[in-house]
Amino acid sequence: DHLAGEGTVLSEHYSGSPVCAPARAALITGRYPQRAGVIDTWDHLGLDRLALDEITLADVFGSAGYATGRPPAEVALPPQPPSVSTKSSGFPPARH
Repeated sequence: DHLAGEGTVLSEHYSGSPVCAPARAALITGRYPQRAGVIDTWDHLGLDRLALDEITLADVFGSAGYATGRPPAEVALPPQPPSVSTKSSGFPPARH
């Protein structure tokens, strides 16, 4: 409420893709999914992974002092291989 009261309320969203992983990448980066490295949902080809150097909303809000959290991977982001930390995508693990 505080953020909305002093900022902008976003009431509509344009989806960057008709499929889930690229659409989520567009939402959390503000970029076309192809620019963020997420092209399709083909996880066996690695086409559903967000580039590690991509700046996300979590990075921007975190650097401004806001606390951020990562929802379960099946809801917000494609699963990452074990060698990839959730912190490197800008989202610390969520606390339930």
